[in-house]
Amino acid sequence: MDNGQQGNQKNEQGLLEIRIAKPNPLGGGRFESLMEEIEDPVFVGPTATIIEWEGSIYERLADLRCVSRLLHIKQLGLAKACLDMAGANNNRYQHSLIFATKIDYLAQRFGLDRNLAVTAAMAHDIASTPYSDSVSKFLGLDDQESFLSVVESNPDLLRFLHEYGIDIKRLARIVKGKDNSVIGQLVSSKDSIDIDRWSYTIFDALFTAGVASKLISTYEPDPFEFMEIVDGMVVFSDGGPVKAFIEARTQMFERVYRHKQSRAKDVFMGVLVKEMIEHGVFKKTDLFKMVDDELESACIKYNTKMANQLFHYDGFTTYDGFDVDPEELEEFLFRKIKGPFIVRKGFSFNPALGTPVSHGNSVKRFEELEPTYAEYVRERIKTMKLTSVYGLEEDTDLQKAVSRAREHFKGK
Repeated sequence: MDNGQQGNQKNEQGLLEIRIAKPNPLGGGRFESLMEEIEDPVFVGPTATIIEWEGSIYERLADLRCVSRLLHIKQLGLAKACLDMAGANNNRYQHSLIFATKIDYLAQRFGLDRNLAVTAAMAHDIASTPYSDSVSKFLGLDDQESFLSVVESNPDLLRFLHEYGIDIKRLARIVKGKDNSVIGQLVSSKDSIDIDRWSYTIFDALFTAGVASKLISTYEPDPFEFMEIVDGMVVFSDGGPVKAFIEARTQMFERVYRHKQSRAKDVFMGVLVKEMIEHGVFKKTDLFKMVDDELESACIKYNTKMANQLFHYDGFTTYDGFDVDPEELEEFLFRKIKGPFIVRKGFSFNPALGTPVSHGNSVKRFEELEPTYAEYVRERIKTMKLTSVYGLEEDTDLQKAVSRAREHFKGK
C-alpha cells in the first residue's frame, strides 16, 4: 500500500475512492469548511481518511443550504460559554463530514450503496436547531423525527435526491433508526454502536479540554476495524474496542454532556426560546432554518440581560441528585424562594450495551459477555435520571433552599 499519498482514484462508476493516509497526530489534520482536499481532523485509530472533494457527492451536498447551514450550529450548544469548556467550538457540519467519510470507507469495504450512505451521513442533522441540544431538548424537538418534514421543505435537497435516485422515505427511515439494512445499522442503531454515536463522541471529546487526552486514547484501535457483517447484521469481532467505546461515551455524558453549568444554561435557554415562540417572535419551524448567530441576535433583542448571561458568561449552576418527583421538589422550593429556578427530571441515554459481538461460533450482545461491567454502566446512568434544580450561580437564597430541600427529602 502506498499510504494514500498519491491522491485518490475513481472507480469505474466515477465515484471517488477513499484511500488510507499516514497516521494522523491528535488534532493534526487541517480542516476548513470547503477546500479541494479534506483531511479528517479526528484521530481514528491508526489512520486518517482523505477524500477528493471537487465534483464529488460531498461537494454537491455541501452546496445545499440545508447542509452548509450546519457550519454555523455548534455541536455542543452553549458549552463554549462555560469557562472550562471554552474550546467547544466544533460544529454540526464537521461532525457530519467525519460521519460521511467513515461510512463511505465502510461502504467500500462491504459493497454498500455509497451515495445513499454518504447522503444519510451528511444530511442526518439538517433538522438540528440553533445551538443544537441546548434548544431542542427543552422544546421536545427530535431531529430524527423532524427529518422528513425538513427534507420536504427543501426543494434543492429534493432535486438532489431525485438526481441520485435516493428514495426520500427510505432515507428518512435510515436517519430515524427504523431501517434494518446494513447502512441503516451503521447510520442509526437503537442498541448498538453506530457511526453517528462514534463520530460525535470522539469529535466532542477532542474539543473539550481536560477529557480529550484520556478519552481519545480509548479509541485505539478503532472499533470499526473489527466490524464484520453476519447474516445482514453489523457485528464486532472483538469486545475490547466495544467496551472502550462504551466507557468513553459514558464518561462523555458524565463529564461533558451533563456538565453542571452547561445543563443549567440549556434549561434556561429552552425557557427563553419557548417564551419567544409563544410571543410570536418566530415560529418553532423557523428554528430549522436559523443558525446560532440569528437565534442569539433574536434573544438579545428580546431579553438582553438573560441573553448575555446565556451566551457570554457562566452564571448558572445545577444542583443534582434529588430522588424525588420534580413537582414535589418544585413546590417545596417555591415555599422558600420565588426564583428564578427550574426543576427538571434528568435524562438517560443508550450506551450501546446491546452491540452484537462474535463469540465462538455465535453472536452475543456485549452485555451478555460483560454482565458485571454492563450493570456498572447502568448504575452510573441511573444517577443521571435523578431530579435536578437549575438556577443562578450567585443566588445564595436558592443555595440555602436547596440545602433545606436535601434535608427534607432525605430518606424519602
